Amino acid sequence: LVFELPDSDDATQRLLKRLYEDGYEVGEVVGVDYSIKELIDIIGPAFIYIAIFFGFFAFLIVYNFISSSIKARRKEIGILRSMGARNSDVIRIFGSEIFIMSIIFLVSIYFTNSTVNSINAIFTGVISLTFFKVIFIYFVCVLFLVIASIIPLVKILKNNPIDAIRKVF
Repeated sequence: LVFELPDSDDATQRLLKRLYEDGYEVGEVVGVDYSIKELIDIIGPAFIYIAIFFGFFAFLIVYNFISSSIKARRKEIGILRSMGARNSDVIRIFGSEIFIMSIIFLVSIYFTNSTVNSINAIFTGVISLTFFKVIFIYFVCVLFLVIASIIPLVKILKNNPIDAIRKVF
């Protein structure tokens, strides 16, 4: 038999005495001070800081990947610009890559959301990723991709096409 104990010690003692008198064997009485929701409320801020740390770390990884990709294609960018391609044309090329990566992020966020909601429904039902939270996460990822692409791309586009062709990392 499992039930919630009364708040006061006196009421708990009366309840345990009554159960004993009615023929129930009273085993171990375990008091739980926190519910799952209260526990999440207490440690929630720590998880926010951990999520911010991992988000920043993920941003650095994506930035490094995109930056090295752009630097590796520096010669190609220089050749395109020397053939008459404008800066906006080069940005459009890398913009299409950002679009493809953002679609991959959208699919991964969808599956992550589904997994989190499934696990959450099994255990607690406390944490919920709503549609707006998922869209917010997606736009933050796209913003990170744009920032990670623009910074190294602008550095290369400031150079002359010939300098971009000649420069080796």
